[in-house]
Amino acid sequence: MDAFSIQVSNELNQIRTSPEAYAKKIRDYKKYFKGTILRFPNSNIGIQTQEGSSAYEEAAEFLENHKKINSLQLNYPLCLIAKDFLKEVQKTDINKVNEIDLESIISKYGNFTGAFSRAIDFGGTEPEMVISNLLVSDGDESRSQRVSMFNENLNLIGVASGKHNQYGQCTIILTCTKFNSNNPDYDKFEFEDYKNSLNNQTEKLKSKNTHLQNLEKSKNTHLQNLEDPDCPEGVRKVVKSESEVVEGGKRKKIIKTVKYMEDGSVQTEIEKETIG
Repeated sequence: MDAFSIQVSNELNQIRTSPEAYAKKIRDYKKYFKGTILRFPNSNIGIQTQEGSSAYEEAAEFLENHKKINSLQLNYPLCLIAKDFLKEVQKTDINKVNEIDLESIISKYGNFTGAFSRAIDFGGTEPEMVISNLLVSDGDESRSQRVSMFNENLNLIGVASGKHNQYGQCTIILTCTKFNSNNPDYDKFEFEDYKNSLNNQTEKLKSKNTHLQNLEKSKNTHLQNLEDPDCPEGVRKVVKSESEVVEGGKRKKIIKTVKYMEDGSVQTEIEKETIG
C-alpha cells in the first residue's frame, strides 16, 4: 500500500463521518464545469460526464441530509486482495472486468463474513477525485457505488491504486464487515507503524530535497562570485562595453553598462563622454 491509497481511505472516511461538511466540497465542483465537461483543479484531465453539474448538486444534497456513520479501518489482507485484483484489471479489457474471478483472489488470503463491497474508479488522479467520482456515480440512476459507500454494516477497507493504459489511473476499493485471514502474520500488520514509516520517508525526502536546493543555491552563489567578485548586492554579473560615435561634429565615447540582477531582471545604463 502506498500513500495515495491511504489518502483514498482517509477521504472515504471523511465522507462517512462528516457528510454535511463534505457537501460543500462537492458543491464547489460545479464551478469547474464547462457544459458537461468537468476539469478538476490542479488537473489537466477533462472528464466527460453524462449528467453535468446537476449530479454534483444532487450528491451535495444527499450528503447534507445523511447522518454520520462509522469510519472504516484499513485491513491488510483486503489491501493485498485489492492489489492482486488491480493487476488483473490493468491487463483486462474494461468491458470484461466483471469476468475477473475475484472470489479466487479472496480465497488466497481468507474469507469475509457479513457485507462485502467492491468499487472501481477509472481516471481519478487525486484521492478526492476518486471518492467524488464514486459518490456522484454519474450516469447511474441507482447510485449503486454511493449506496455501498454509506453501508453502515461495513467496518474494514482495503485500497490499491495504479496506472491504467486507457484511463491513466485505476483505484480499487474493497470493504467488508469482517475478514477472517488464513495467515496469522496478516493480523499483526500495524498500519499506524506503516503510516509513520511513510511519513518518515516523506520527511527524509523533503530534507534531502531541501539539502540539494541549498547546495544548488550555494553553487550558484559561488559561480556568481567567480564571475564578478565586485558585484554590488543584488547583482549577479556586470558587463561593460565601450564604443565611439560622432555626434554634432564631435567624437564621443559611449560606455554601456549592463547589470544582470539576481531576480532575473536586466538593467542597462549608458554614459556619453566627449573625446574630441
